[in-house]
Amino acid sequence: MGLVISNNVNVFAVTGFNSKSKILSGLQLIKLSNRAIEIFNEEAGKRSLLGRVKLVIEPVLRAVDSWDAVNAISTGFGTDSAGTALRPENFAVGSVLYETDVETAKSRGFETVVSPMTYFNVLQAAAEARINAIPAISDLSDADKLERQARRFDSNPSIVKVFPFDANGAKGLVDALGGPFSREIQIREVSLVADDRSTRDTPTKFWTALLKADKGAQIRIGKLVGANGLGSLRVLRESVERFKTGVSTPVVTGGIKADAESISAIVKDGVRNIGLSALITDEVQQAASGQTPNYDIFRANVGKVLDGIKSGLEQGS
Repeated sequence: MGLVISNNVNVFAVTGFNSKSKILSGLQLIKLSNRAIEIFNEEAGKRSLLGRVKLVIEPVLRAVDSWDAVNAISTGFGTDSAGTALRPENFAVGSVLYETDVETAKSRGFETVVSPMTYFNVLQAAAEARINAIPAISDLSDADKLERQARRFDSNPSIVKVFPFDANGAKGLVDALGGPFSREIQIREVSLVADDRSTRDTPTKFWTALLKADKGAQIRIGKLVGANGLGSLRVLRESVERFKTGVSTPVVTGGIKADAESISAIVKDGVRNIGLSALITDEVQQAASGQTPNYDIFRANVGKVLDGIKSGLEQGS
């Protein structure tokens, strides 16, 4: 059976809703999220893409107080007469590291969690909670580990993250790891040191080393073999059975530019799930500083992304 490719595209907006200065109120977060979804759908309609693309806002757990913001978003789930309620299908909790993250997400009404690695405890918790889990792989050894764990829990994640999609050497991998693993890095007070002489590291292997690290230790990070964009993705899609058969589709994130040309190339190659950072960052900072977000930058960036998606779909058809 050949590679199964859908025509619908999900754009994951990876977002830290707690700014350096303050955590936004529940009402602010709900308004921000609602407006972002509205603008995305407006721009999709202009390009005849409505119903073929979806914005998935991914609030990430990258600080000890991140759950405050994520919990506030969940208060907007439900129905109301004005039609402004948030829908869980437009959200996924990101940077999930612990089984307690999964349990909390489920209790707050979220339907999907995203992890930066393949981790036994997270997959087990997701299976028990009956919540969608998006694990991450970087190479074929990660893929084999995911396959073993999926069989153990009778779980077949419909989306698997390829992370990082593009990382330049050991320094690039250090930069990629610093965000999603930041909570455990802060707890253990460890530092990451780039070492290009080593080529054995992936985020999943790093997590194992991090859990064993002494407080204040240095962890040497080697460059990841692969993580060179579409080249390494093609290897995974041609080699990993769940990608080949359509059991799972890849979401690519880490090092992707939000411009039409880059997005078009990815979509043309068959990618239908794209993770982008900083799409809503300016609006979050405006709200945190007491300003009314104007969404001009967000609308412009969304336009570029959607232009790229439309071009990629047309060229790939």
